[in-house]
Amino acid sequence: MNILDQSPFKIGVNYWPASTAIKMWSDWHPEEIADDFKQMSGAGLDLVRFFLFTPDFVKNGQVQPQQLVHYQTVLECLKSANLYGVPTLFIGHMSGQNFRVDGWDDSTFFTDPDVLKQQKVFIGSILDASRESEHIAGWCLSNEIPNDFPGKDSAEVTTWVKEISDFIHDMDSRPMLLGDGVWSPEITGAGRDNNLEPSANYSLRELAPLQDTLGVHFYPRYNDYWPQAYNSGFRILMAGSWKKEVFLEEFGHSISMGSEENQALYYREVIFSALQAGATAALNWCWTDFEKSDLRPYLHNTFENRFGLRRMDGSFRPALNEMQQISQLSQALAADNWQLAPRDSYLIIPATFYHGLPFDWDRDSDEKYDLYLHTYGALASSGALPMCIHEPGVQHRSQDHDIHFTHHTSFVLTQATLWLPALKRLSAPFFEKILDHVESGGVLYASFANDHWIVDLDETLGLKSNLRFGLPDFYPEETITISSPTSWGAVGDSKITLQLGSARTQRAMAYLPAKTDGAEVLLEDAVGRPLLVRKVRGAGSIYFSLFPFEMLMMQTCDDAVRDFVTALYAGIREENLSQGSSCTDSAGEFLRFNRNHETKEYLFNHAWEHRAFDVRLRNKENIIKNFRVELPPKSFCEVVDTTNHLSEEKGYMETGSMAKENGRQF
Repeated sequence: MNILDQSPFKIGVNYWPASTAIKMWSDWHPEEIADDFKQMSGAGLDLVRFFLFTPDFVKNGQVQPQQLVHYQTVLECLKSANLYGVPTLFIGHMSGQNFRVDGWDDSTFFTDPDVLKQQKVFIGSILDASRESEHIAGWCLSNEIPNDFPGKDSAEVTTWVKEISDFIHDMDSRPMLLGDGVWSPEITGAGRDNNLEPSANYSLRELAPLQDTLGVHFYPRYNDYWPQAYNSGFRILMAGSWKKEVFLEEFGHSISMGSEENQALYYREVIFSALQAGATAALNWCWTDFEKSDLRPYLHNTFENRFGLRRMDGSFRPALNEMQQISQLSQALAADNWQLAPRDSYLIIPATFYHGLPFDWDRDSDEKYDLYLHTYGALASSGALPMCIHEPGVQHRSQDHDIHFTHHTSFVLTQATLWLPALKRLSAPFFEKILDHVESGGVLYASFANDHWIVDLDETLGLKSNLRFGLPDFYPEETITISSPTSWGAVGDSKITLQLGSARTQRAMAYLPAKTDGAEVLLEDAVGRPLLVRKVRGAGSIYFSLFPFEMLMMQTCDDAVRDFVTALYAGIREENLSQGSSCTDSAGEFLRFNRNHETKEYLFNHAWEHRAFDVRLRNKENIIKNFRVELPPKSFCEVVDTTNHLSEEKGYMETGSMAKENGRQF
């Protein structure tokens, strides 16, 4: 039984005891551990990830028998509490400090045959001790191993993981994961062109097939609430592009860096996003506070003392209630046979995000993560259920085009709406596959990027451009006024004015000067320059934005720009959806469930203030109903249709404000 890949959604914690922290095994207090596990179970938690502090388990190359006795006691505590554990085997890195087993250092850990033999003996002893236990959910190899051994050769890392993975799978059937936080370049984009990032050579393309599930870690910090809010779902979906089985292994919020009330709201947001993104579980950092001013790492990383769900006096913080509420919601939905709705929008991540092309002069990889994150946020706000898909890579050392399909690729390109912000670099075979998808009835949205390499783009889009080599075209005015000559989509008859500000003359903000040559203009500026066009191709359509609105959204952090991009995406979705909700206000996110032919939806407000959302629902009769959903900060409710009349004046069903009593408010 793989509890890490089962419905309903699981909640849990990362664990060290309050009295000992990382000295758990050398300063042994089994009564405290047993009591903690019973408290966890009583609080409705399903999982606890605990850590085998390896320097205590292996000394002079030998496994310490007394620690195996302690470990078996922990297994008994799990059984007694009816709790599932995820033992983490190599520690390793912990909370901002690295610890070493004698002889297991940077030069030996991955490659020395004697060290590998010692590692296998250690792992084998743990597996043997666990053989009769039914309360192990899976095996985690490390805690953020890129911090422990940064900048290692990718081949060395992958060879070691395969060796250890095969060893574990030969002895035990339970799932295994690396515990690296999924910080690979395929997720972060960092380290694409150098080895400065610790995780640069921990290649997910190579490591994902060796793991049974992926455990995502993140602690995002931004200057603006919007990317901070959407980072959770985006990270999980980025990982899910490489392996379907994903859970949130570690997230948290020290109250040294924010109030308890805001910690609770952050937890609500993260766990809602994890559930929406299809994660199977979420484990916070961590169970309890510490008072360890004399112990590394807590004496210097002092904020680590205040991450707990439980305070030092034994009382619980409000964040625990948020975990419980969403867990209970998930359990109730699963009991009624509701299942997460399938993804309906696919954000394409080009291969150049995670590795460079030969002799490519493009070096803007640092901003690409934020570009795709902002695009994801606008898609989620518009009512889409996005999924990420990574373009297959091109092997540099081969003269052949070696395409590595992710597990989603062949499925996605037959039935999904594709989104490609800042269309700049794609391999020819992959772009041809995208165009084939459109020909067969699919939909593609893309936006312009300066210095693109896409051949025959004018013909593909039905445009005649006036580009000049090497010279960007900056929009000539400080503001851009947008309207639709056809009253298109959510923009309708309105005129929208956006401020470009100082971002206007950045190279990445260049637009495409062009006239239409077969494309239909959906949006234009005040003097008739096309801004959004649609080109029919075969049985499908291509929507193309001649202005890089996603870059503007990222650069300005302006809610007006976010609202416009959200409305633009909603318009495209409405034209190509037979049924489902769309939204024209940014800062929202939908959680959608299906049961037979029924749909149940929840809307989350990611803002830190009260927001009203205009939700548009196209029902089975092809009638658009308008809802106004009002939500407090970081809250969500079930979107409920309370209307029974048709508005003759406007031609669609209309409701008043979605009040608290009209839907479940959390």
